[in-house]
Amino acid sequence: MKTTTETITPKRAQTILDNHLTPFVAEDINKQRRVSEQLIDSYARAMRAGQWGTTHQGIAIDSNGLLVDGQHRLMAIVRSGATIKTMITRGLPANGEGTTHGVKVIDMIDRGKVRGVGQQLQMRHGILDANYYAAMCRTILMLGANALKVTTLPVDVGQCLRVIDMYGAELRDAHQRKAKLTGLRSATIGGAIAFAMKAGDKQRLREFSDRIRDGENLSKGNPALTIRNYLLSHYKEFSGGVQVYRIVTRATLTAAMHADKGQTLRQIKTSEIGYSYFMEKQRRSIVKLLSQCGYQSRESRRGGK
Repeated sequence: MKTTTETITPKRAQTILDNHLTPFVAEDINKQRRVSEQLIDSYARAMRAGQWGTTHQGIAIDSNGLLVDGQHRLMAIVRSGATIKTMITRGLPANGEGTTHGVKVIDMIDRGKVRGVGQQLQMRHGILDANYYAAMCRTILMLGANALKVTTLPVDVGQCLRVIDMYGAELRDAHQRKAKLTGLRSATIGGAIAFAMKAGDKQRLREFSDRIRDGENLSKGNPALTIRNYLLSHYKEFSGGVQVYRIVTRATLTAAMHADKGQTLRQIKTSEIGYSYFMEKQRRSIVKLLSQCGYQSRESRRGGK
């Protein structure tokens, strides 16, 4: 076996795929895993954003010439148009030399436990309650992507760090006001509040968030009481998923808009009005954020309005 560090352009990545993958899977489709388009898009996004670096986990080609590790990375290089430096190991024993009971080299690849984004944020970036932070970051990215008609991919550490760079103060405010009651402590709510704080009156929205948490000194028509009652009465229906995320964020942002304007709110209705209100106040920042994260939209290509 020999390992070298090499610069892989899109053209070279395609050549490796053409020579070391395509002929083998044409002969037997089971020679490699089924390709995941979502994973390729996720890697390509990170590469475009400059969030990809050289690690010990390189590309591997066995002694028969088969690409046994790295197909998604190479396809992402082609798709992103980025040039990446990576290690390439050639000559892994295809017959499993050095193992026993017929185990092949490819049998030992990609079997590790994946580290969660929250784990990485806590272990390497010193963020406490990192799973909650990661979920708030995901909420903000999804809120931005909805307006710009961009499909968010699985959120990774690089994207979360970009969100924290831009929304750090608001995320800390929302996290400090995290409720303890089931139905109110969701990071989706926290993310929506941080999103609102970025564009609204911070003091009014801090007070709004505090009252959602503790329910103190609230009279009928107070937006914090209305959204609090709504979330507590419906939380059993909110079991997760994109549809629930949309309902919770839109309801929270509608109530936050009324609080920001100093208006009363007696009933929560499904509406985009609060979301649109806060989105339009920070559209330029959202375009910048998504561009920094490697997402592409018509607005990000124009540089925003």
